[in-house]
Amino acid sequence: MMPLLAFLALSQDPFLEDLEREPGTVRVELLATARVTFLSGNLGEGGVDYADNFHPGPGLALEADLLIGMPYGWWLGPYASAGIDRFRGDDFSDVFGTRVDPDDLEIRSLFVGVKSLSLLGPFWLVSGRVGLGAVRYEEVEADVTEAGVLRTDQEFFEPTTRMGFEAVGAFQYGTPRVRWHIGAGLRFQGGPEEGDDVEELLDTESVGIFTLETGVVIRF
Repeated sequence: MMPLLAFLALSQDPFLEDLEREPGTVRVELLATARVTFLSGNLGEGGVDYADNFHPGPGLALEADLLIGMPYGWWLGPYASAGIDRFRGDDFSDVFGTRVDPDDLEIRSLFVGVKSLSLLGPFWLVSGRVGLGAVRYEEVEADVTEAGVLRTDQEFFEPTTRMGFEAVGAFQYGTPRVRWHIGAGLRFQGGPEEGDDVEELLDTESVGIFTLETGVVIRF
């Protein structure tokens, strides 16, 4: 990270030199990020939360932006992003003594929406995006112990596709061509369908996801 920051600081292509040429100019940007995601929401009876069964997990995303230059160092346009997040399963016992040990959960996502980018000062920008899209929960199996009886490889979540909404804000530092990106976001999406083997245990509701992300922007 330090070599990148040093390169940015020494660059001779600051944003301020380009401002007069930006209004009406169409720019394409690619953003690659690594992120950490946190699940929340009601998973089952007895006050069981998604976070009780799945640890915060790593994720990756790739985003493409088509931004149009506006006056005063502001850009606006559509974006599309695709990502994948993985959450490590963890065993949990509810108030009724039922113990569940699920496999890892994988969620794939695809969002489209509107993004804005504003200049704060030389080398510094602030960005925000809001979008709608689809999320895909992959199948999850679990070992379930109920009334002292162990049942292995039970279908915990069925493969499920739901709609989702995301809102993300971030700061960026760098040149018009290459920038470092750090941000945080919220995502709200429909929950996964409970598996046939555990329907009496689960009552899945909508999922809330908090995300911390960092990455690199390349502008064309």
